Amino acid sequence: MIKWSARLIVVLMSCLLSQAAAQSPSAAALSLSFCETAAAFDTRGCRPQRVELPHNWKPSGTEYSFGLYRLEIPRPVGGNHALLLDRLTLDGALRVDGRMIIDKLDPQRVTRQRYWPLMASFSVEGDPAKPLVIEVAVRGHPASKSGIGNLTVGTLDRIDQQYRNALAFEILLVAALAAASLLAGIVGLLIGQPDGPNSRMLMVTSWLAVFSGLRCLHNLVTEPPFDVILWQQFGLWLLALVGLLGIQVAATSIENTADLRRPFALAAIAVLALLLLPAALVDPQLIVNAVFVTITCAAMIVIGLLVRHVYRKPEPLGIGVLAVFGLTLGKL
Repeated sequence: MIKWSARLIVVLMSCLLSQAAAQSPSAAALSLSFCETAAAFDTRGCRPQRVELPHNWKPSGTEYSFGLYRLEIPRPVGGNHALLLDRLTLDGALRVDGRMIIDKLDPQRVTRQRYWPLMASFSVEGDPAKPLVIEVAVRGHPASKSGIGNLTVGTLDRIDQQYRNALAFEILLVAALAAASLLAGIVGLLIGQPDGPNSRMLMVTSWLAVFSGLRCLHNLVTEPPFDVILWQQFGLWLLALVGLLGIQVAATSIENTADLRRPFALAAIAVLALLLLPAALVDPQLIVNAVFVTITCAAMIVIGLLVRHVYRKPEPLGIGVLAVFGLTLGKL
């Protein structure tokens, strides 16, 4: 049981570390403006404001709207060039000098491109003295913050290499580690005994592995099986469960005889109920902030107790629990 718990700790650490993806630097901009519009690339009534990437914005109103980013950079030397766009909250489209080169805006279906980098190539034409104008239209919803992460412009070969690296390390590696986490968690649940004090650590760690894997896989879905906003709320719930389970893992390593299943179930139900409150009743962002601030405060208390426990009784499993718990807390 102890050996399998230690293996789960290693898998969880790998999965959590893989999500700390490095982001590419954005292009040096002459000007970058942003405004909220009712339709993509519609500048009527637009009041531009200067912003810097990465940038988030809270859509106004009660329905979908669009954020329009306008970026001007020195026109590159003629030839084949490319753009790399990442961290869109939902979906969007991109134009270069008025030409559409990326279009993920489906009027019939909203998608979620957040964890998938988008790349497109283009040829540079026109007066070399004029700046290259890049416009990005991003769809947003008032239930959550929207925005983009980075926008990188360069030669086709360089951007293509960055795109391949992003796919390998931010998508394929996360997917592989998520699958390993799910497999290890399921095996742990199958071989563990939920009512045995000596098996509690294995069971709790297994559940943490399962929900961590589900959270990773959730991030990779671009076309959810149901409404995309509910899908995002479901992702927040999974993240909250990972935090709660991290607390339970730490608490179990401190006092292995305590049965914490009932408090965890009640907390999970309470978080789900809060996240599903209608936006008309309360600002969803306030609920999200309240939930994760509460989890973080509770985690800080437990991690202090865990540090004291490991100091008094140093052992490999306890140190591993402290490491994975710290990483889990850092992801909230």
